[in-house]
Amino acid sequence: GHTMQLDYDRIAPLYNGRFSESSRADTAAALQRLAQELRAGNVLEVGCGTGHWLLLLPGTCQVYGLDRSTGMLKQAQQARGNLKLCCGRAEELPFPDQFFDLVYCVNAIHHFEDARAFVHQARRLLRPGGALAVIGSEPRRPGDSWYVYDYFDGTYARDLERFPSWGTVIDWMVETRFEHAEWRTID
Repeated sequence: GHTMQLDYDRIAPLYNGRFSESSRADTAAALQRLAQELRAGNVLEVGCGTGHWLLLLPGTCQVYGLDRSTGMLKQAQQARGNLKLCCGRAEELPFPDQFFDLVYCVNAIHHFEDARAFVHQARRLLRPGGALAVIGSEPRRPGDSWYVYDYFDGTYARDLERFPSWGTVIDWMVETRFEHAEWRTID
């Protein structure tokens, strides 16, 4: 089928406008709470884009961000100088084993070429007691339906292919020997 590739480098300067419309305070609160519960030192966001979520984490965290788009990373660097950012792929995270207390992604897992490989990589990077948080929507759930589906034929079917179900993500965590996997509604 025909896939439209969005050029994130081109839209990067305008991208943060989406957050002025909806700040997603619940997502920010969930990440902050998790970082505090874990007493997280090193934190990695995969698919960090403009760094919006990294900037909202407690100041006690050393934050790292990875994204495929250099344009998005440039925007993140302008927002705050002390972010540790790198260009890369979710399937090949270029960090040492057991380096992070928290690895997370927000509305990004459906963009990864191999989401299952990402879960395996995240597990490798986590220290004992660390956590992986995958935040996003899931088109199969009634509350997560998107108005765009009503107007553009084929969008819903395409998203069903792109978005792994939460059950599948939990299965990947279990097979990767995460000790505890749960699924919560935060927004």
